[in-house]
Amino acid sequence: MPSYRFYINSNLIKDAKLVLQGDQLHHMKNVMRMRIGETVQVINGRNQLAQATIDKYQGNQTGHLTLNQVYTKQIPDKTAINLIQPLTRSKSLDFVIEKCTELGVKHFYLYGSQQGEISNLSSRRQHKLTQIAISAIKQSGRLDLPTFTFADRLHDLNIEQDAHPVCFGDTRHVNDDQIGLTPQSSLAHYKTICVGPEKGFSDMEINYLQKQMRASGIKISPFTLRTETASIALTTLVAHANLLMK
Repeated sequence: MPSYRFYINSNLIKDAKLVLQGDQLHHMKNVMRMRIGETVQVINGRNQLAQATIDKYQGNQTGHLTLNQVYTKQIPDKTAINLIQPLTRSKSLDFVIEKCTELGVKHFYLYGSQQGEISNLSSRRQHKLTQIAISAIKQSGRLDLPTFTFADRLHDLNIEQDAHPVCFGDTRHVNDDQIGLTPQSSLAHYKTICVGPEKGFSDMEINYLQKQMRASGIKISPFTLRTETASIALTTLVAHANLLMK
């Protein structure tokens, strides 16, 4: 984990002066106890990393930095993964966002499922998920911050054209031994993963996935997985398949 890495939503330009505030300042000054004159790393979630020097603090309000070096690293589109994730209880959803960010999910499409417990999120909860993603990219060494789309229902999501093809965890035949597991090698074909709620997709959602989104059902386990398990397992398998295909 890059301990001395901090996030700021700003373009990073060599020799520029930056001001750090809020949670990031608190972490730098009061948690990590970084001193004036020490060197830290700054990221902006846009594939930029900077080496910076702490110039001064103004109480607990602001921290002033000078950017010494700036590096840019583009992430190949081939490794980009999108996750269509149903809204779940806070702890479960937080865990999915954290781990799938670490695994490389580029965009989260979050929806209220017809058979789920939660249909929408407050703006405060949406902000919290972004903060979790920021912490996850800092921890994992990732330089790009995933983005979010929120919708009340699956059919309200506007899936970008470059997010196709789509696959979904199909539990309708989970106990049918005649239907084998999906080979991992074929998973690299997909750019977007869709997961259902604990009670499974509704018939309407299945119909929408197959006919409107032209999504393919896949099977990765002979058992029924919890939503968060399915999300993390599918993301891991697809990410690994993509890396092997590079």
